Amino acid sequence: NYFSVFDHCILSQKNDFSFDKRTKRPPRSRVNALLSFVYSILTNDCISACQSVGLDPFIGLMHEERPGRPSLALDLMEEFRPFAERFVLT
Repeated sequence: NYFSVFDHCILSQKNDFSFDKRTKRPPRSRVNALLSFVYSILTNDCISACQSVGLDPFIGLMHEERPGRPSLALDLMEEFRPFAERFVLT
């Protein structure tokens, strides 16, 4: 539901930065590419923050634990998603 109205938040350069739906691998539009890029930077920052205080970034609560998936970092990232999305919109 969230991403169904995301296009309405894009106020300038609508022709260059239109958004239909969220696609990840591969991102199929400029906005999806920007979102994926900013999310990957944010994920790496959260992994670094976890490791810097001695937490295991691969053991989380909300995200399912899978080999190679930084579940705790993804849990922490949820709090910062609005900032990342606002950055993409500006």
